[in-house]
Amino acid sequence: MKDIYRKEHMRRMLGRYSKFNISGLFKTRKGKFGENWLFFESYLENAFFNQYEFDPSIVTIESQPLSISYYFEGKKRFYTPDIGLVQCSDNGLQEKFKEVKHSSAMKDKTTRNKYKRIRRVFKRLGYEFEVVTEENLKSEQALRNLEIIYKSVGNITSNSPLIDDALSCIPSCTTLGEATTALKALQIDPCVLYYLLYKQLYQFDLNQPLRSCTRLTRNIH
Repeated sequence: MKDIYRKEHMRRMLGRYSKFNISGLFKTRKGKFGENWLFFESYLENAFFNQYEFDPSIVTIESQPLSISYYFEGKKRFYTPDIGLVQCSDNGLQEKFKEVKHSSAMKDKTTRNKYKRIRRVFKRLGYEFEVVTEENLKSEQALRNLEIIYKSVGNITSNSPLIDDALSCIPSCTTLGEATTALKALQIDPCVLYYLLYKQLYQFDLNQPLRSCTRLTRNIH
């Protein structure tokens, strides 16, 4: 019996006027075919998309990528995970699925048992599944910094000649303000600096506010 269903367009129907159903679109550079829009239904889902976007081990991200059928409490049910990932590991590329929940929801025994059953189905199908909560997120300040960086990348891509130009003129240790000034002096789009931060070619303390005085350190070995 078929119990996994891949769909081209997977989006659950949201109840209207519900203050808990906050939906929107997150633009990822890690879609299956490059840039893509990911549908989210909560602030938590959006936060995880933001965090996964910066995880160098994650190759692709999808929202609601498939459905499975399973039996729970004597009934056949269907389940759609919130997030699908392809992630690099020591064993090669692995496809993983995530359900995003607030930790308070997982205190309910029936809910925990339901997701244990779902996890077993995914395991039988050869996939890893887990429930993630706000406890699996970076700090609020770190997520805010990641959002600022991502929105500032602009149209810079991996094949842009500006990347080498920026790396040749920005010192190994500098500040955000000094690096921006150096780029502007050479008429190089400052968005490339945020691309270097996005790709973690320069790093800083994510748990501190990103300001002009923020210390940046080159991360190329």
